[in-house]
Amino acid sequence: MIAYRREIDGLRALAVLPVILFHAGVEVLRGGFVGVDVFFVISGYLITSIILSEQEAGVFRLSQFWERRARRILPTLFLVIGASIPAAFFLLDQFELHTYSKSVVAASLFFSNFHFWKDGGYFETAAELKPLLHTWSLAVEEQYYIFFPLLILLAWRFGKRGMLLLLSLLATGSFGLCLWASRASPDAAFFLLPMRLWELAIGAFIALYCFRNEVKKDLGLFGELLAIAGLSLVLGAVLTYSSAIPFPGVYALVPTLGAALLILFATPSTLVGGFLASRVMVGIGLVSYSAYLWHQPVFAFLRHVHEALSPAAILLGAGLVFCLSFLSWKYVELPCRNRLSLPRARFLKLIGALGVSVIVVGLSGAKLFSAKAKTGAELALATELVGRGAVYASNMDERWFVKSRIAVEEMTPDTLVLGSSRIMQVGEGVLGGKPLNLAVSGAGLEDGIALLGLAFAKFEPKTVLLGADPWLFNAAASKKRWRSIADDYQPDWLPSGMGGPCPRLNKTWMR
Repeated sequence: MIAYRREIDGLRALAVLPVILFHAGVEVLRGGFVGVDVFFVISGYLITSIILSEQEAGVFRLSQFWERRARRILPTLFLVIGASIPAAFFLLDQFELHTYSKSVVAASLFFSNFHFWKDGGYFETAAELKPLLHTWSLAVEEQYYIFFPLLILLAWRFGKRGMLLLLSLLATGSFGLCLWASRASPDAAFFLLPMRLWELAIGAFIALYCFRNEVKKDLGLFGELLAIAGLSLVLGAVLTYSSAIPFPGVYALVPTLGAALLILFATPSTLVGGFLASRVMVGIGLVSYSAYLWHQPVFAFLRHVHEALSPAAILLGAGLVFCLSFLSWKYVELPCRNRLSLPRARFLKLIGALGVSVIVVGLSGAKLFSAKAKTGAELALATELVGRGAVYASNMDERWFVKSRIAVEEMTPDTLVLGSSRIMQVGEGVLGGKPLNLAVSGAGLEDGIALLGLAFAKFEPKTVLLGADPWLFNAAASKKRWRSIADDYQPDWLPSGMGGPCPRLNKTWMR
């Protein structure tokens, strides 16, 4: 088995830097989100290598494996969540505090991928304001860590061929499901383990190939070219991808196969291996886990202070991220991973107390701010904006806000504008006349139909503009957030041929 320690640390740096800069808003790195896919491959490789080598030596224990994972992941995670709570209290409004509190619970219990799948897409405008959005990938990995060792133990009795067959079936099924879901249910494809498992399996295949095999560390020009190809695939995805592509799907093959080539061929004898093993890259790689945890809260809270981050603010945020990362790596990560200085019993008591405390705070916040969110604040805000033609976007329930806006608005618009956040800036300057923009972040066609029914009944405009992202025309896209105003869907609002009669609406439908 091989594990190029310094090169792997350098590969971690290559994965985390694009993710940090992508969330910082560096435009040239619009595909920086693929760094998470590189992390998945690395995790699959390292975890499988550890399990196979310990199983071969007869020393593998599930309890010890899960304890090591807990020591690696939980202390810094609870530190970052705990540090984000007071910042959230001072910087977020009551609606945002409600969703944030729920994300605290979800992140602590490793189901935040499900939470953010239901809460909205990764690439939505409001997503960059969510301090714990990035914990979805930790949830995916932890869910993998729970069941994968069990599968390895089950397949071990059948030898290497049995494990290879099992892994092949899992990877093939996962990749096929990913291809389908990337079109039919893109948020599920992005956030959920069944559609991401094949990426971790790529790393597992590498570990399985290297297990009991003699792997040459110097392949000459051939190895050099393959290492360069791997680096090119990863960087190419970082520089050319954007939120416009259906990801992960087939596009995720580029960075994941690039990572696989780097693990296999970026050896100390290659130029790429030398770059990855450099002091700077290894240093960043060592603190990469802490850096990944800190970056999203730092930049999310900065955006709550200054919506558009200047280059100076980005540099300041990046500097803060790595300062915090070094401190948490040195004083939290390393001590908690040392079983001599922190024995199992003491560690379990400590981490249990921290986990319970964070979860209680999250549950309390979700209940407290949920109650506040139902005291009519949407109506109050809508009343304040009467006659101003303004659109309000935040993590609050914008559907309820727009519904209130329709109820209290006194102007008589000649045009209604409905759709997602992409159409929020369409107003008088674009259309002329007296338009009223009722756009909602992440809106689907269902939202447009419901809100159009409410608005048309009151305003009877001459023109209706309904804007939607192309993928929203897919009825199987699993956008269920419209249920927050489900009672306002009436079949008789729909034009003839779309579910019900509506003579008045037929005159202006999609004019």
